[in-house]
Amino acid sequence: MKTLDIKTMTQKEFDDLIAEIKTNSPKHFQLISDLVNGKITAKEVELALK
Repeated sequence: MKTLDIKTMTQKEFDDLIAEIKTNSPKHFQLISDLVNGKITAKEVELALK
């Protein structure tokens, strides 16, 4: 059973989720990665997802 709340996920569950996103949706993974690494802002992510 997957934990749906990111605040209560274990590190392994989080890592598995990120790996799944990377495999199934590489463009979304790149947005997440760029946001975490400070290459883009949350506003830029919002605009990209519209």
